[in-house]
Amino acid sequence: MNRLAHCAVALCACLIAPRMSGQTPLISAGGVVNAASYSQPAVLAPGVIFAVLGTSLSDGTIAAAAPGASSLPTLLAGARMLVNGVAAPLFYVSPGVINAQFPVELTGITTASVQVEVQSASGTVTSPAITVTVAPYSPGIFTIDQNGIGPGLIYRASDSSRICPPGRSDCAANPAVPGEVVSFYMTGLGAVNGSWVSGQAAQSASSTVTTPSVTVGGAQAQVLFSGLSELSVGLYQVDVILPATLAAGDSVPLSVSIGGTASNQVTISIGTAGALTQDAGPLEAGAVTAIAIDPVHRYTLYAGTGSSGVFKSINGGQSWTAVNNGLPIAPVSVLVIDPSNPAVVYAGIHESGPNDGAYKSTDGGASWTPIRNGLTRGVADLVIDPENPNVLYASTLGAGVFKSIDGGGSWIAVGQPGNALAIDPITSATIYTGNSQGVYKSTDGAASWTLSAVLGGANVSVLVIDPLNPATLYAGASNNGVFKSTDAGASWSAAGLPGGSVNALALDPLNPANLYAGTNNGGVFKSTDGAVRLPPRLTQTVKTQLTVR
Repeated sequence: MNRLAHCAVALCACLIAPRMSGQTPLISAGGVVNAASYSQPAVLAPGVIFAVLGTSLSDGTIAAAAPGASSLPTLLAGARMLVNGVAAPLFYVSPGVINAQFPVELTGITTASVQVEVQSASGTVTSPAITVTVAPYSPGIFTIDQNGIGPGLIYRASDSSRICPPGRSDCAANPAVPGEVVSFYMTGLGAVNGSWVSGQAAQSASSTVTTPSVTVGGAQAQVLFSGLSELSVGLYQVDVILPATLAAGDSVPLSVSIGGTASNQVTISIGTAGALTQDAGPLEAGAVTAIAIDPVHRYTLYAGTGSSGVFKSINGGQSWTAVNNGLPIAPVSVLVIDPSNPAVVYAGIHESGPNDGAYKSTDGGASWTPIRNGLTRGVADLVIDPENPNVLYASTLGAGVFKSIDGGGSWIAVGQPGNALAIDPITSATIYTGNSQGVYKSTDGAASWTLSAVLGGANVSVLVIDPLNPATLYAGASNNGVFKSTDAGASWSAAGLPGGSVNALALDPLNPANLYAGTNNGGVFKSTDGAVRLPPRLTQTVKTQLTVR
C-alpha cells in the first residue's frame, strides 16, 4: 500500500512561505534542515529529504515536481541545489525555500558543501557554500503539523485510516489501540536492500539495511517492516505493532532511533475502546486448510481450519480472533479476498452435507451469508476474475468447475473436475485447475480445458500464481509437498516439503518471494526465496504467527 506517494512533495512544499529578496542567493544561518524533523543544525544522510531556507533561492518563481512523480528534476524555477558539486533532485523551489533529496551517490562522506545556483536571463549566480555534517542516518518523522513536532503522520494498517487525536480540524478522532499495527512515514533511515537511485521512486518496498528501534509510550514496539515506501522518492515507511502495555492518551510519545541517532519525537493518540481480543490461534484450532492475505492491508490475514472455522488477524498473525458469525463450523477449503474491495471475503466449505458450498462476507468476516444457488457439491477452491470481481469460479468435489457472473448469486457448471483453481492476474481468461491427474489449463474462461502437465502422481490440492510474474505458479499436493512452474504450467519441479500434506499456499502480495504453506499436521512453513527452498517449520515461539515480513 502506498498512501503517501506524494507525501514528500506535499509536506515539503508547505514548510515555509516564499520570501523575496535580492538576486544573489543566500542560505540562512542554520538554514539547512531535515525536512521532516526540521532539526537544526542538520546532520544529513544520503537519500534524506532536506530543506534549505534563505533568500533569492529561485529566479523569483515557485515550482514543484509533479505529485507522485517517479523521477525528480534537478532544475526548478531556475535553481539547482549543489551538494559537493552534485545536483540534488528537487521536490520544490521558491525564493525562500528549496526541498531536495541528498544525493545517494555521496554515501561514505562525512561533510558536504551545500550551495544554491540560480539561473536567470541576467546570468548564473551561486550562493556561498554552507558546510553540513553527513552521517549514515538522519531520521526524521513527518507530522500532521508539518513542523517536526506534534501528532505524527500515522495510519492504521488494517484500514489505512489516519490515527488522529480529538480536536483536529483536518481529521476525525481515531485513536489506535494496543496490539494494532500502525504505519508511519519518515526520511533519513539510510541504505536499503536493493536498488537505490537519487531522485528515482522506489519500485518496490525495499527494506532498510539496519532495522530501527521504535519506542511508543516508553515501551519498545516490534518493527515488522522498515524501508522505502513504494513509488516514492526518499520516503520511508515503518510498520510496528503497538505495545500491549500502552496506556490511553491523546499525546503518547513515539520516537525512532537508528545507528545511535534519534529522531524527533511525535505523538500518537491511543484509546482503550475496542482493544484487540485474542482467541486461540488457528494453529491450535486444528489443521490450517486455507490462508488469505489482504492485498491492500498486508497485516490483515485470514486462516481457515479443518474443524474450528475462520480466524482473522489484523497484526500480521500476532493475535487472532474467530470470525464465524453465519458460517458453519465445518472444514474450510478456501478463503479468497476481493482485490477491488478487501471487505468482501469468500469462504468455501467442503463438508458433504447441508452446510457445504460457498459463503460470502461483505464486512471483513464480521458476518457471512451462504451463496449456494446452483452449486451441487462442496467447494474445494474458488478464484475471482481480476478484471471483473463479479465473475467467480469454484471447483467442487466431484462435480467439476462452476462459474458465477453475479458475485456468487448464482452458479452454472463449466466442466473439468479439479480440486484446485488459479486464475492469471493479467489474462483472466487463463485458468488452471488441478487434481490427481495433474494440472489442466483453460485459455477461454473455462469454456474448454487441456491437460497441461502431469505431476507424477501428486494430488494437487492448491494452486497459486505469482501476481508479478504470472508464468510462475506453485502447486501444493495433499500427498507430496510443493511444486513450482516457471513456464505457465507446461512443466513443474519439486520445491520442497517432500511428502508433506499441503492444504494451503499464500504469496505475500508485496513480495511474492515470501511463500506460506499450511500443512496437515506440521503447522505453517515459510519460504523467502520463491520456494527455491522451504526452511524448517516455524519455531514454537512463533508458531501461532503468520509474519508477513
